[in-house]
Amino acid sequence: MSTDRPPEDRTERTVKSLIVPVDRKQFTLILRENHRGHYLRITEENHGRFNSVVVPADDPEALEKFIEALRTLKALAESSPPAVPRIPPAPSLTSPAASERSPWPGRVLNAPGQ
Repeated sequence: MSTDRPPEDRTERTVKSLIVPVDRKQFTLILRENHRGHYLRITEENHGRFNSVVVPADDPEALEKFIEALRTLKALAESSPPAVPRIPPAPSLTSPAASERSPWPGRVLNAPGQ
């Protein structure tokens, strides 16, 4: 099976970059472009570790949506105490409750190491 179209250009190039220090961290903002358009890579460096997020940059409203979501999350976090999920303890594998849920009714499952 042959295709008559040329291969897509997969090259990327850096348009501009900027370093923004915040507290003890350093953020690098890199505006790049490829065959699909422009995107912004935001990389955090903190004590030699790197984390990145990539957001579309062709639509300025997309980045504004992310910033607005950040403001909303921050306001929610400041207005209410953090939610700590309470997970009930798992029943013992040798408890009667565990044997009732067993696929083999009437048998008590042995705990690992027994």
